[in-house]
Amino acid sequence: MVIPVTIGEVALMAKIAWTVGQVFTRARKTAPAEFREIENQLYSLSAALAALKDAHSAGTIGIIADSNTLSSDSISSGQSAGSQDTVDNILSNCRETLKHLENIVNKYGVITEQIDSDKSRLKRWSESFVKGYRRIAWTMEDGDLQTLRSQLMVHTNSLELVLGVAIK
Repeated sequence: MVIPVTIGEVALMAKIAWTVGQVFTRARKTAPAEFREIENQLYSLSAALAALKDAHSAGTIGIIADSNTLSSDSISSGQSAGSQDTVDNILSNCRETLKHLENIVNKYGVITEQIDSDKSRLKRWSESFVKGYRRIAWTMEDGDLQTLRSQLMVHTNSLELVLGVAIK
C-alpha cells in the first residue's frame, strides 16, 4: 500500500528538486556534460511539482491529500479512488527518487563559503566526487546518470499529464 503524499510534501519535494538542481548548477564548470542534463530535469521536476501544488491550492485539482485529511474524503468530487492511487504512486516514486538524490548530495556535497550574508550557503560537489561520479549508484536500483535522467523525466511527464488531465 502506498502512503498518500500530502500537499505539504509536494511543496517539500519541489524544494528538494530545486536545491539538488542547484548543486548540479554550482558544479557546471567542473562537472561532466551529463550533469547539465540532470540539472535541467531537476528544475523541470521542481516546476511540475510546484504547478501541482499551485493547482491544488487554487482548487483546480483535488486529488492530493491535505495534511489533515488523509482519507478517501480528500478526493474531490468526480475523482475516483483509482485516480487518487495513481497520483499517490507517482508522487511516492518521485519522493523516493528525490530522497535518494538528497542523500547523495548530503554525502558528497560540500558547503560553499558564504560571501554574502543575505544569501544562503549552497552545496557543490567535492572535487573527488566529480572525478569518481560514475561509481555512484544514482538510483535506488544502482543505476547510472542516464537511468536517473530517465527517471526524472518520467516523474516530470507523469505530473504534467496529471495536471493536463485534471485542469481540462
